[in-house]
Amino acid sequence: MERDRPNILFPTYEEMQRDPTAAIRRIARFLSVDLTENDIDTVVRLSSVSHMKKSKFQFDPGQVVPWATIRGPCFGAASPAVPAIC
Repeated sequence: MERDRPNILFPTYEEMQRDPTAAIRRIARFLSVDLTENDIDTVVRLSSVSHMKKSKFQFDPGQVVPWATIRGPCFGAASPAVPAIC
């Protein structure tokens, strides 16, 4: 089965809902990304449904490629040079 391959991570929605902190740690470990506890807390907070509902930077379901036009404060946040200001 594809999900049993070592280069595939198959997180489930239920797993992420049940324990988002553990899910973020698992994803980071899989990607070989070192995160501090503060980083993990920030990712959990910014990826929460409550935070996303409050954010004014939301995807428009009518757009085919919303990320091509949305340039909110989180754009480019994958770069260490960009502060987490979301």
